[in-house]
Amino acid sequence: MFNRHKEEFSQYFGHLLGEYVGIVLRNSVPPGALVSEEDIRKTYPEKKGKVPDWAVVHGETAVLIECKATRFTRKALATGDEGAVNEGLKQVIKGLKQLDEFANACRARRPGLERFHDCTKFEPVLTTLEPLYLVNSTFFQEHIDGLLAAQGVTDLPWLILPVDELERLQPHLTAGIDLGAIIDELRDATFNEVLGKLHEQTNLVYKDSFLYAKDEQLFRSLGM
Repeated sequence: MFNRHKEEFSQYFGHLLGEYVGIVLRNSVPPGALVSEEDIRKTYPEKKGKVPDWAVVHGETAVLIECKATRFTRKALATGDEGAVNEGLKQVIKGLKQLDEFANACRARRPGLERFHDCTKFEPVLTTLEPLYLVNSTFFQEHIDGLLAAQGVTDLPWLILPVDELERLQPHLTAGIDLGAIIDELRDATFNEVLGKLHEQTNLVYKDSFLYAKDEQLFRSLGM
């Protein structure tokens, strides 16, 4: 569906992805730490500017999460064609710009964003429907930073986190590990390295996730 309908599909399914990410986050972080787009819009209407789908506030750190149902096309994956890759990054750039705009509004202490006025550190995270292979590598970081700079966005410490990786982090977040700290570590290490370290800290695995029981229920309903 994505290869055929592209942005039309990503915009439609992006709403569903955002709702699902909310379900995972509600089962991951303390209720008082999670802020939804709907919560923000109660005091900061659409005419004032962009807002993230979700935010996790812990102390002076706010993890800003934007959800995009995007992926690289077959042409980009098969050939590495720069034009096809850049086409696949359009939604990524759009989402990161939204997060940058919101973070700047918070730093400016705009009215309606009082719950973020005490935050001094913002972690922009783009959650995608599928993995964008190597997107967090040094090469891609430089390429995306260049695309962002062309649109006036500089020095944005972004991270791309596919939804399947968020799912695997869920039991460790429930155990009390701070999401912002995990994001910081993911900038300097691979996901599997960070996941291994988290396992050593919590002794938890995916089987301990609330999602595992739902997996089993689904498999039973399918007769598997």
